[in-house]
Amino acid sequence: MPAPSHGLFATLKRSYGRVRVRYRGLVRNAADLDLLCLALNLRRLDVLTR
Repeated sequence: MPAPSHGLFATLKRSYGRVRVRYRGLVRNAADLDLLCLALNLRRLDVLTR
């Protein structure tokens, strides 16, 4: 049984087209991942509150 985080990364890859990192450097890529997770959570919140 895969870990629960595999579904999250599959959604990020499928919905947002992320396969590779976009920037050079850990700080920029961490910020990019934070923004992607924020967008995903806002989308989930919208679906759950309807």
